[in-house]
Amino acid sequence: MPSSGFDTCFVLPGDGGLAHAARLVGEKSGIAMDLLCDQPGMQLYTANFMSDPRGKNGTGCQPRSAVCLEPGIYPDAIHHPDWPSPVFSPERPYLWRMRLEFSLA
Repeated sequence: MPSSGFDTCFVLPGDGGLAHAARLVGEKSGIAMDLLCDQPGMQLYTANFMSDPRGKNGTGCQPRSAVCLEPGIYPDAIHHPDWPSPVFSPERPYLWRMRLEFSLA
């Protein structure tokens, strides 16, 4: 991982149906999490600017000590008419699906 962490949007393959987007595996526990979604993109963010050093049960948290996967439409899509549209209305609501699956790797 770069020393500054990640804040990157990945273009996902697929045709708009539920598809595999990411897999995370815990090094110590072996617990795996698979994320499936129907979105065209996924933002990967690694908590680059944590401001509160307290975590669960008093555990210390440092920048880049967490990860967030955010399925969605591409950032800046409003300025790119050839990308999936980020404009929604009552006639075109924003509906999407995401599923998390947990297992032992």
